[in-house]
Amino acid sequence: MDENKREDEGISLIELIHMIFRRKWILLGFTLGIFILSIVFSSVVLNRNKEYYSVTFSLEYPESSNYKYPDGTSFNYRKIISYDNLVLAKESNQKYKNIDIDSLFETNSIQIAELTKTVNGNTVPNGEYTLAAKAKYFNSKDIAKEFLSELTNVPIVKVNEIMANMDYDSNLSNYSNSTVYDSQINYLVTQRDFIINGYNNLINYYSNGLMVTSIKNDNDKTKTLKEYLSDVEIYFDNNKIDSLKSELEANGYVKDSSYLETIVLRRDLLIKEKEENEKKIEALTLQLKNLVNDVYSGSSLNPSYESFNTQIAELTTTNVELDSQIEILNKYINESGNVSVSDKLAFEAKLDNYYKALVEFTNTYKSVVQATYKENSVVDYHYNSVVILEGSVKTLYVAILGLVGGFVVASVIILIMDLPKYKKNNQKITE
Repeated sequence: MDENKREDEGISLIELIHMIFRRKWILLGFTLGIFILSIVFSSVVLNRNKEYYSVTFSLEYPESSNYKYPDGTSFNYRKIISYDNLVLAKESNQKYKNIDIDSLFETNSIQIAELTKTVNGNTVPNGEYTLAAKAKYFNSKDIAKEFLSELTNVPIVKVNEIMANMDYDSNLSNYSNSTVYDSQINYLVTQRDFIINGYNNLINYYSNGLMVTSIKNDNDKTKTLKEYLSDVEIYFDNNKIDSLKSELEANGYVKDSSYLETIVLRRDLLIKEKEENEKKIEALTLQLKNLVNDVYSGSSLNPSYESFNTQIAELTTTNVELDSQIEILNKYINESGNVSVSDKLAFEAKLDNYYKALVEFTNTYKSVVQATYKENSVVDYHYNSVVILEGSVKTLYVAILGLVGGFVVASVIILIMDLPKYKKNNQKITE
């Protein structure tokens, strides 16, 4: 009776466990095999297509907040991952030779995004960027870190190239090529203002006290930005370059005799323009007089004097300005034949001293600007690790699932193999 009841109830759980563990080597081997395969699958297949190395960064240089380069051209963060820049980054070091940049670029496996913030309810850029690339293209995290760093540094390299090739002395070149004293003075004044404004822009972005080493003629000189600016301002406070304009106008110095012909021609054109204006004033005055007469005689009901008065006033003002210009040019013409050679030479010496001083100040300014940009234009990485691995499935979780799954599958296989035989033996015993 008991034996029939046991057969009806089937095999107990303890018997099944005993049956499974009798094949412990099969169980252990199969479970370990599945466990190892799950780890390999997670690392080589599953994660390699989902993992990204990413870096979040911002760029620090004076024009960065305006999305401009120092020469005024626009900065476009998307160009950081252009194909040309990928090529430059790969060719910068042999360690990147195994990176397939063609596939990286064509499959959009490298991306860059600008981060944003909310200001007064509006979403605006915050000056930070995230660059991400699929992990499968890199042999190691270190290679990914260095390669992505090469790309993020592309704008800084361009900034320093622009500063190295910028034209700092075009006004001085124009001064040397000019044959007109007045133009030469203007070029020197423009160069002075260029230097002073440049120092002020650096001070506004950095600070008065930023220490910068200027290298000229193999001599190092370290001073603050404010001290460099003060050198220029003090010199021109003590040597008023604008006073040369007054001296030039008072004495009628002419650098090149051919310029005198230009002055005469210019004066004659101004005289002609004044004469034409006087004729217009005369005609407008006559029309206005006739209009007034018509009003008094009753033949005109809607007089309009305003337009006539405005035109006459404008032409009269223009002629006053023309008289002033003609007077100056006449002084040049009249005085050109009475100029003292020694006075003219003294004037040229002053002009040349200003030029030489500005050459020195320009060379110093160029060195200071380039050093400032080189030392302070940087990529600011926002995490200590620089490169972060994202999007991966934890290998530990997959391994645990593999271990459990391997045990279950092995157990099922063992039961498939041994259970029919076990039941058959039990049936014989029962009979």
